[in-house]
Amino acid sequence: MISDCVFKMTEKLIYLTFLFLLSFPLNAEYKKNVHSISRQEGLSNGAVNTIVKDAEGYIWFGTWNGLNRYDGSNIVTYLPGNNPNSIHNNVIRELYPCSSGPIWMFTNKGLALYDNIHDRFTSYFTKESEQINYENDIA
Repeated sequence: MISDCVFKMTEKLIYLTFLFLLSFPLNAEYKKNVHSISRQEGLSNGAVNTIVKDAEGYIWFGTWNGLNRYDGSNIVTYLPGNNPNSIHNNVIRELYPCSSGPIWMFTNKGLALYDNIHDRFTSYFTKESEQINYENDIA
């Protein structure tokens, strides 16, 4: 009879300990800050083709309407212009950052290299007769 009483007390003690431990929040949750970036925050276009992080920590977005550099608070947009050092096409297909800083990119009208030291672009193969041009495919 005493052994039954000890067994029941042990059983209740285990049950209460289990309930006590469940009352504490579990810290095994994975928490990650997610920040949404859209046209409202300054992105030049909502259709993003490629996203990369460069050697300086900037996040780059290649879109259907320009190249965007994000520093965590502000967005700088690069669009074609009359300056020979500006980017040569609106549509940025792929971005390939180098570990030393420059970024290679494929556009619908050739290849470009962004010089991060001088903040300028050099274009290659932009006069080719056969250009990839999907700009007219968007309805």
